[in-house]
Amino acid sequence: MLSATRARLTTGEYEGQEVWPGGDLSVASALDAAIILAQSLPNATPTVGAKLKTNNSHVGNYDWKVIDGDHTVSSFVSTNYFTTRHNRWAFVVVKGNLTIPNGVTFKPIPKKAAVVIYATGNIVIDGEISMSEKGGIQFHNTKPRLFAGKKSFKFGDSQTEYSASSIYDNPIFGRTDYATTNPATRGSAVPNQYPSTVGVVGGDGSDITAPCRFNDQLLLCCGVGGGGSGRWQNPPASAANIGNYSGQGGESNTYCSGGGGGGFYANGSTHTPPTSAIRSEAGTINAAGTSVSNPNGTAGVYSGGGAGCLFIACATSKEITGSGSVTAVGGSVLLPTVQLNSSSPGGGAGGGSIAFLSTNYTTVTADTSGGTSGNGFNTTAGAKGGKGSIARFKW
Repeated sequence: MLSATRARLTTGEYEGQEVWPGGDLSVASALDAAIILAQSLPNATPTVGAKLKTNNSHVGNYDWKVIDGDHTVSSFVSTNYFTTRHNRWAFVVVKGNLTIPNGVTFKPIPKKAAVVIYATGNIVIDGEISMSEKGGIQFHNTKPRLFAGKKSFKFGDSQTEYSASSIYDNPIFGRTDYATTNPATRGSAVPNQYPSTVGVVGGDGSDITAPCRFNDQLLLCCGVGGGGSGRWQNPPASAANIGNYSGQGGESNTYCSGGGGGGFYANGSTHTPPTSAIRSEAGTINAAGTSVSNPNGTAGVYSGGGAGCLFIACATSKEITGSGSVTAVGGSVLLPTVQLNSSSPGGGAGGGSIAFLSTNYTTVTADTSGGTSGNGFNTTAGAKGGKGSIARFKW
């Protein structure tokens, strides 16, 4: 049993219990969920939960891991902190200080909807915390709230402070196409270049460089994808493929950056129509030249995987410091050698979304860059993905 000085759960029907039982979790925000879990005794292994609701909106399912006391991740094993299930929220809660030492990369193997790391003490990041290429599948059209109310923040790489009295309220993870200000533009498709031997690069996904709004809420978005390149190797005598396009960069979804648009592929002198082209694994190519966000891309083959969402927070009066980095970088493209002489690569995936909350404006390096694209035939690369969001909130 917990001693009289140890906290007990203080929520709803579970009030007074010592261990979170793992049912549906309905809270005002992701931060409130982490605070509730911090009242629980630790669980030996990461545990599968049920529905997660923020602000009465079902935003997916969740898993959790609670660690009692100060914790240093001396070596990282994914199953020590995360379940093996994909596309779920993952809460890692430390009841004390959390340290990620130099040389350690804290990154789940499964793709996750979002990862929330919360400590009741300070967080020191000398290694890396990452959601690069780990974005999850969209859950309906949800807009999960990170915390309730207004707090001052700095956005992106800028030192400009947005005060708590600004119009930005109740920050949420969401899609770029939800934005009522500063929506990002996904990379454009390009036509094949028959009979030219020179490829054309698709449009880059635009970077998110300023705060976006959804009504009066601060909208934190993953980046959009870059367009694939338009090059058709060894076309047949017929010009039947004229008018076909590479894939357009994908829109982001709430939990994953936009995939890169697919490029063209042809084998020798055989005409291969776009509908059966080798596809960018993070973007789908078709006759209309469109692409969708798809978290299931594989880095290094045709196109990169989409990046995901991270929320790193500590309790009031505590700090996030360190000489390391937090990354949610979009996947890049490097065609296999066998394809270099017969392909135009897809575009890079967009970057993810990172949010910090601490008593200081943490100066830990954060990177949500979009992925780049390697060269194909005649050194034609696809376009790069757009940069995602970075927000540093202050208690």
